Amino acid sequence: AEETVFSMSDVERLLEVGDAQKRRAATSMNERSSRAHSVFTLSLKQTDERTGRELKSRLCLADLGGSEKLSKSKANDGAMSIGTTPWSEYYDSRARLTEAVNINVGLLALKRCIDATHEAQRRRKEGKPPPHVPYQDSKLTTLLSSALGGDCKTVVFVTASGESQHAAETTQSLRFGEKCASVETRARV
Repeated sequence: AEETVFSMSDVERLLEVGDAQKRRAATSMNERSSRAHSVFTLSLKQTDERTGRELKSRLCLADLGGSEKLSKSKANDGAMSIGTTPWSEYYDSRARLTEAVNINVGLLALKRCIDATHEAQRRRKEGKPPPHVPYQDSKLTTLLSSALGGDCKTVVFVTASGESQHAAETTQSLRFGEKCASVETRARV
């Protein structure tokens, strides 16, 4: 949803509303796991009173749900089979599994967009046509397309576990961060 704000207290109120709507649930890896991605976009329009020239800026903040291996998060534990239970119980039993799948689908789409953007930049330098960047593959990448497309300044923070049992996931996260760092963006004014 898009809302017009006039003060920082308006922004804080919207952030609180968004945070209250976040789904959280326990998994075996995190007792207060966020069960979806969150994106907050602040669009600012300024007008130079002397010249009438408009300057439009956007700040996009995304809190991405962590990639989940179902075998570790146990998101599929308790998921009932179809035909053995009433529909409402069937869907309720699969809620964590559905959330985990949706998180992973968004993250995979984001990885594909980062890979395609990186490849497009490489091919442009070689004078070759760039590949299509699949921003429309998920809601997440559609919302983040302007932050990934080049006419921006993008910062990515990657969080990872220092625990040895999460070494494979940590390595994947760090490689993703490294790929993000290799994508060149430049904000134009």
